[in-house]
Amino acid sequence: MARPTIRKLTVPLTSIGLDELNPRLDPQIGQREAIRAMVQQQGEKIVNLATDIAEHGLSAAERFMAMASENKHSRFKYISLDGNRRLVALKLLHEPLLADGVMSGRLLTRLKRLGDVFEEDPIDEVEIALFENREHGALWVARRHSAYMNGVGQDSWEALDKQRFDAWRGYESREWQILETVRQHGSLSPEDLQNLPKIPITTLKRLIADRYIKTQLGLDYQEGRVLTTIADVDIIRPLQRMVLDLLHKRVDVTHLALSEDRKVYFDSLEETASFRERPQTPSPAEDDASEPDEAAPPAEKPKPRPVRVRPRKSVILPSGQLGTAPEPVQAIYRELQRADADACPLACAMLFNTLVEASLEHYLSQFPEAQPKPSRKAKVPVLLAKLLATTQHLAATARLSAEQSEELTKILEKDNPLAANAGLLYTTEQGWPVSPTGANLRSNWNVLQPLIEAIWL
Repeated sequence: MARPTIRKLTVPLTSIGLDELNPRLDPQIGQREAIRAMVQQQGEKIVNLATDIAEHGLSAAERFMAMASENKHSRFKYISLDGNRRLVALKLLHEPLLADGVMSGRLLTRLKRLGDVFEEDPIDEVEIALFENREHGALWVARRHSAYMNGVGQDSWEALDKQRFDAWRGYESREWQILETVRQHGSLSPEDLQNLPKIPITTLKRLIADRYIKTQLGLDYQEGRVLTTIADVDIIRPLQRMVLDLLHKRVDVTHLALSEDRKVYFDSLEETASFRERPQTPSPAEDDASEPDEAAPPAEKPKPRPVRVRPRKSVILPSGQLGTAPEPVQAIYRELQRADADACPLACAMLFNTLVEASLEHYLSQFPEAQPKPSRKAKVPVLLAKLLATTQHLAATARLSAEQSEELTKILEKDNPLAANAGLLYTTEQGWPVSPTGANLRSNWNVLQPLIEAIWL
């Protein structure tokens, strides 16, 4: 079967217009309206993109996807099917006042300064891939923006993939160095080596950053390097055991959330017995003391013990408060710290849902620009749309890390967990779901905890 031909052209920037049917926005009635709607939706992100383009230019690996304009009276010869954010950023760099009235004064001032710099070395031409019509381009637009297509189109990196990329660039995180040590010097099976990218990297980070574990393993972090005072032959065994426990899900973040839980877990590892029995250096007073008449019997060696982590019954760990939240929200939070989620899962699910909704409403009322916009796609549950919008805004304002935002967005978008997972949303929005469980509720709190805490900082 013959593949359709896609022409590649270099065209003046002034000859390409925005798609007024851009899936990111509601249908627009003109170019100016489309630009202003994009500015309103993107907020500071569009200025960040303009800054990046002014400093680094456009990616040589990405062309604009375009088609010939269907409007014979339009001043634009081409319409962008993909790349509308970049196109708006370019047009704003050429003419910042296009955002006047829909962008805050602070951002508009920043944009004008960028425009002055951009004027010294402007981008007046762009490369496009020209499709015959909208339907012809739709196939490639979908591949560009869709995830979970079983290998077709773009495939998102796992957390370990990003760690590997950062290592190639010269930044090796502590957890990456630990994993590489275990990979190169441990005795992992071929299957474990193959599955290593699936390890919950953030939980490993939590372990090796624990003060007690660092002390026991003699770990120190200097100038970006992980150092240890323990001999290589001894250090590899406990590190490998921790990696394999996480990889095979023998422990997870619910078992390691508290410092005392991490201590119990570490001390239970047979591979750490030699560290816990390390002889103490005698004090000078002991050195000068006379020898006892009879040698003291040797201390009995502690026997390795199984992991004994206190079972967690509540949705939320029974410690701490919810930042600056008002008393009614704190009361819900405390109730979720006390209530037995295994015995009362429906009541806890309702309280959990109320806590999430109250937190989102509070945040979105403070930042109206973060409100989710109506979507032309398949109907998205309201709470899911608010969660995604709040996650994006928290990341844009650096209250959530890029890693936390990426991980949370990925979980929320995958198979619409809000509709299928009653532990997070127990409503009639899409029909009655199956009954939630305590384990389900605890798992979902672990997912949403960074977002809820960031809202109430």
